[in-house]
Amino acid sequence: MTPSHTRKKSRRYRYYVNQALIQFKQIPDSAVTRLPAQALESLVEKDLIDILTNTGKLISALAPLNLSATEQKQATEQAQTLAKAWQEIDIYQPIELCNRLIEKSY
Repeated sequence: MTPSHTRKKSRRYRYYVNQALIQFKQIPDSAVTRLPAQALESLVEKDLIDILTNTGKLISALAPLNLSATEQKQATEQAQTLAKAWQEIDIYQPIELCNRLIEKSY
């Protein structure tokens, strides 16, 4: 998915577009072609906070990195710090991070 937007009168509508659609590739009729940005970003943010605050989920997500116990502990501590600070950061930083996660995941 790629972030995009359109304007109607003075209002800006943000959304994510399926990469296949942008690249003019054939997609099944059942494929999702466009999603509202705020809804998708809210889901990604919720899941991210859940992973950052749940040690078991975080360790599972980091498993492919084969971290040592010390590195896992450091990652867990940093994740908890980030989760606590999340509400205080500039509003555009979470949106940018969500954009990156969505582009890489979908």
